[in-house]
Amino acid sequence: MLSEEVIIQSLHKLFPIKTNSARNRSSKHLLGIGDDCAIIPKNNKSSYLISTDALVENTHFILNKITAKELAYKAIAVNISDIAAMGGKPLYIFISMALTNSLKDHWVKLFINNINKAAKKFNIILLGGDTVSSNNNIFINITVLGEIENKYIKYRSQAKDQDIIAVTGNLGNSKLGLDFLLGHIKNNKNSKYFIKKHYEPYIYHNEGLFLSSKNYITSMMDVSDGLSSDLNKLCKSSNVGAQIDINNIPVSKKLVNYFNNKLKAKTYAASGGEDYVLLFTIKEKYYNKFKAEYYNKFKKNIYNIGVMNKKNKNNKKVIFKDFKDNKLVEIPESFEHFTNDR
Repeated sequence: MLSEEVIIQSLHKLFPIKTNSARNRSSKHLLGIGDDCAIIPKNNKSSYLISTDALVENTHFILNKITAKELAYKAIAVNISDIAAMGGKPLYIFISMALTNSLKDHWVKLFINNINKAAKKFNIILLGGDTVSSNNNIFINITVLGEIENKYIKYRSQAKDQDIIAVTGNLGNSKLGLDFLLGHIKNNKNSKYFIKKHYEPYIYHNEGLFLSSKNYITSMMDVSDGLSSDLNKLCKSSNVGAQIDINNIPVSKKLVNYFNNKLKAKTYAASGGEDYVLLFTIKEKYYNKFKAEYYNKFKKNIYNIGVMNKKNKNNKKVIFKDFKDNKLVEIPESFEHFTNDR
């Protein structure tokens, strides 16, 4: 089966970034494929962050189950999250759209108006893009350009042994919303709550700026493909392992109520994608101090879910464990971009 990881590895081999080449030796901060954003040096003190994400009808959304407003917000939000994941400030966006002739003018106008509203919400400017016709599905691609001081850049590749692993919010709500939308489970009194979480995720852009200002935050990324999948990526980039206490994964009361079991809810949440919380590692001795600072600034908690280590048994990068019963926990596969079962 075609996989995103195979494609990325192939591109990595074909287009390596050589920072010691004559063209690139002016900066050690140039970064290509493999993190939430590409980095292009601006000067000795700051760099540009660039990310692009595509939304494809019937892969990322179902047209008759999403409004123009919801689609516009999500298209912008998922790109802003990539900038936040590296600690940067978003500035500009470009949008390209392939639209079907069956779309009504009213829908298109609503979509464009809400792109504008979402851009204003995140204080970014639309600079351009392209529109073309599509015979089948709608395709929306947004490229975002941000900026960051070089000393504040947060990579996936700098996590260290014994760093605490933390997240900024609840997991699993978006996945349950998607399962409701796809008809995998029957709607109930809380289905609208979960569907809204899927279509309108909270983006931690201000929190990302705050996290990046702390030099004891060693690595960071957003949770877009699921905690299990994304933490594996972070571990591979940093060449370390991780142990997660399944009991510490933060979930909403509504998710626990749906499963009527905390452990089932947390196990489900560990594989859920598109929550867009920030996943980060922090030096152990600074965790309690930072947790208090974060709460004082945002009136929100961060959650200690585990610890980085040098190596796990059988070379497994990420181990999920129920530390109360001292048992390993198997986590279902996270989101895969090249499946047809969505």
